[in-house]
Amino acid sequence: MEPIIRPAHGSDTGRLYEICLKTGDSGKDATGCFSDPYLLGNYYAVPYLIHSPSHCFVAGSSGLAEGYVVGTSHTERFNRWMEESWLPALRRSYPRQHEQWTARQNSLVETLHRPPTVDPRLRGFPAHMHIDLLPVLQGKGVGRRLVERFLESMAEQHVPAVHLGVGTRNANAIRFYVHIGFEELFKSADALYMGIKT
Repeated sequence: MEPIIRPAHGSDTGRLYEICLKTGDSGKDATGCFSDPYLLGNYYAVPYLIHSPSHCFVAGSSGLAEGYVVGTSHTERFNRWMEESWLPALRRSYPRQHEQWTARQNSLVETLHRPPTVDPRLRGFPAHMHIDLLPVLQGKGVGRRLVERFLESMAEQHVPAVHLGVGTRNANAIRFYVHIGFEELFKSADALYMGIKT
């Protein structure tokens, strides 16, 4: 059956958590990297569905989400909402440097304890997105279709450009983004930032 792309809704929340975790290690399953299965999704997936539902889409062949694209049209506004409304509860739930947590989990907890910021080099790319697909959807053109639907939602709001960050170890994702038109903007220690005009 041809995978169907549709707007995400609240009933997809559990699947967003699961997909985020199962693709969270540079595209591979990160289950072994996190003792808490919800932490990754609480930072990289579910907040977008709550804050910017009109820019969140899922794909699947049987009504069940097997991939998603989530994002926001205005990163600075989204970051302010995260700092004021979303992160305080997470910070209470995830204290810093818990000795029973993995190194990856402690690293992400440190991130959520810092206010989110926008690198000045991204000012011309106000929107940003995250896309994750389970292996069952990979290599079928679904990723491109999801990104195109997200970019359509940006164009509808006259958003000029979108950026994303990808781990430098994730060679497959980098090739995918280049193939669909993203261009390199700059590199940090462990991430490549890419952008595309809408």
